[in-house]
Amino acid sequence: MQKYKNGWVLIRPILEKKLRESEESAAVISKNSGVSYWAVSRALRDGVKNYSHRAESLCDYFGVLVDNSAKPQNDVLLELHQVIASVWDGTDAHAKLLMNLIKTTGSYKIEQR
Repeated sequence: MQKYKNGWVLIRPILEKKLRESEESAAVISKNSGVSYWAVSRALRDGVKNYSHRAESLCDYFGVLVDNSAKPQNDVLLELHQVIASVWDGTDAHAKLLMNLIKTTGSYKIEQR
């Protein structure tokens, strides 16, 4: 079991999209968010890999809501969240489409071997 910020796998792509779409320089984001220039520069270049106080500060700066509760998740659930996060484009319409697609699989049963 791993502990991670509840929802971080879904929040991370939204934050990374906001970073990519931002027209502000790393220096401006750093100054206004309180995150070091080097951390902002790394996030702009490589994305945000882990949840940290810096990631939370960037979320606050870009208006991305973070659920502050941590809860244990098993590896399969974590992998499912990562897959959803990797294909989701961050829009409400796409989220609804993905939810509906997942719901349609409810009638399928997996045979245990």
